[in-house]
Amino acid sequence: MGNLKFWSEHVRGSGRGTRGSGGEVLRHVLTVILIAGALFVPLSAGFLLVSTPEKEPPACTVAFFEEETLANPSWDGITIQLIPAERVDAYVEFRRSGTDRWKKTGVQSGAGDEPLRFNLHSLQSGTQYEYRLRCREGREAPPSPFKVKDDRPFGVRAVHTFKTLAKKEKPFRFVFMTDSHIFRWWEASVLGIDNTSVKTFSSSIRNVEELGPDFIILGGDEFLTHCNQCRGTFVDGEFTGERTISSVREGELRYRQGMRMFSPLAAEFPLFLTLGNHEGEAGFGNEGGKCNHFSNTKALSEQARLKYLPNPSEVYGGGEEGGYYSFEHAGALFVVLDVMRYVSEYPSSPEDWTLGSEQLAWLEKTLKESNAKWKFIFLHHLVGGYASRDGCYSYGRGGIRATDTGRRDGRFLGEQARLHDLFVRYGVQAVFFGHDHVFVSGEKDGVLYVLGGHPSGNAPPSWERKKVFREQYDYNEDGFPDYLIENGVVSVDVQGDSAVIRYIESNGEDASLNGRVLFEKTIFS
Repeated sequence: MGNLKFWSEHVRGSGRGTRGSGGEVLRHVLTVILIAGALFVPLSAGFLLVSTPEKEPPACTVAFFEEETLANPSWDGITIQLIPAERVDAYVEFRRSGTDRWKKTGVQSGAGDEPLRFNLHSLQSGTQYEYRLRCREGREAPPSPFKVKDDRPFGVRAVHTFKTLAKKEKPFRFVFMTDSHIFRWWEASVLGIDNTSVKTFSSSIRNVEELGPDFIILGGDEFLTHCNQCRGTFVDGEFTGERTISSVREGELRYRQGMRMFSPLAAEFPLFLTLGNHEGEAGFGNEGGKCNHFSNTKALSEQARLKYLPNPSEVYGGGEEGGYYSFEHAGALFVVLDVMRYVSEYPSSPEDWTLGSEQLAWLEKTLKESNAKWKFIFLHHLVGGYASRDGCYSYGRGGIRATDTGRRDGRFLGEQARLHDLFVRYGVQAVFFGHDHVFVSGEKDGVLYVLGGHPSGNAPPSWERKKVFREQYDYNEDGFPDYLIENGVVSVDVQGDSAVIRYIESNGEDASLNGRVLFEKTIFS
C-alpha cells in the first residue's frame, strides 16, 4: 500500500508543481517504473518457480462393455473403439510419447451398448503415441431448440500407448496367436468344468505384453459364434445360447466376453483378425445345420463381429465384409485371407475349398504390385488339406505334406497348389496358419509354412493321437511327428534382411516353463 501511495502522491504533486515541465514529469514516471520493476519482477519470477502443476482430473466411473480397443492402424492414423454400458460423453486425448501437450478429439455422446469410434488422423508414421479416454456420464439431449450448457468435468481413464504403421523400413516385431477358443474356455471355467485353460491364456496375455509387439495378428477360432461344444452361460445377465448362435445378440455377447479376455492386449496393440471356422462366417451353412453350420450363421456372426471389431477393409481395401485385406508396415506386406466365406457347399474333399474368384484375383494383384522386401500370408488353414473323413473338422487339416503324394515334395491338394505357386512366384517368405492346435514349421520351395500352436487349452487336441495326423506332421519322415503340443504364441522379429521366428511357451501351471523359447528359426528376404 505504501508503494501505491507513493505513486499516487508523486504523480499528483508532479502535475501541480511542475506545470509545463514535461521533462520533470517524465523523470518521475521513469523513476516509479524502475522501482516497480525492481519490486515486482522477482515476485513474478517467484510465481513462475512455484507454479502449481495441472490438477489431475478425477477417474472416469462410466462402465464399459468393451474397453479401449485399437484397430486399423495406418501410416498416419488409428481407430480407438469402446462400447459403453451406459449413456456417456467422451473424447480421446493423445500425444507423441515423450511430449507434454495433449491433443484431443471432438466429444462423442452415445447411449449404452453402442460403439464409440475415435478416428485419429494426421499422425506421424512409425511413431509411438500415448492416449487416454476422458469421459463422464451422459445425459439425454434436451428437445431442440433448447440447449443447456454442460460444465460437468470429464473424468479420465488409464493412459495407454500405440504405434502407427511405419512407411519406411525399420526393425519391428509382431505376434501371431491362433485358436484360443477363449469364449469356450471361459464358459467352461464359469461352469466349473475346466479352470486351467483360462490360466494358460492369461499366461499368453502376459507373455505378449512383455514382448511388446507393434501389433498382433489373430489366426482365428477366438470368439466361437459357431461352436459344437458350447453349453450356454450368462454374460452380464444375458444368455449366450448353446452351441452355435441363433441371434445377433448371442453373437455380440460372445464377442463381448472374448474382447474382455483380450482387453489387456487390445488397449496397447492393434488386433488383426483372421476368420476361422469358429467365427461362424462360413459360406456353406444350410437349413439342416450340418455340424451346426446354419444358413443364417454367417450373417449373424458378421454383424456381431463388426460391432466389436471395426471393419479393416474400410481402411485397407479387400473384401467388403473385412474377411480379407492387406497392409504394409516397415517394408513388409501383410496379407490376411478368408478361407471360409466363399465355400458354398459343405466341403467333403480338399478340392471343395476355394478363396473364390474375386479374392484369388485380388491376392495375385496385391502380391504382384507390392515391392515390399517381406511378404507374409495369414489364413486359418490351407485351402485344401488332407481328406480324412472322420468328424466335422477333418477338413483343412495338415501342412506341407497335404500333397498328392503325401510327401513334402509333392503338389499341394486342392486350390492350395495354386496359392503356393503364387507365393513362390511373388516372393512370399512365410505363411502363418492355425486350426490344428499344434506348432510346427516346414519349408516348401523356399516358403516357410508356420502352424502357430494355440495360446490356451488344457491338453493336446484329441486328433493329435490319430495316425493320419501324426503322419501328416512327420515332416522329416523319420516315423515321428515333428510338432510341439505345448501352448504358446509366435513372435516374429524383422530387421533388415532377416526375420527371427520364435515359438514361446505359455504355461499357467509352472512358472519355470512359462516364457521358454521352444523353437527358433531365422529366415532371409
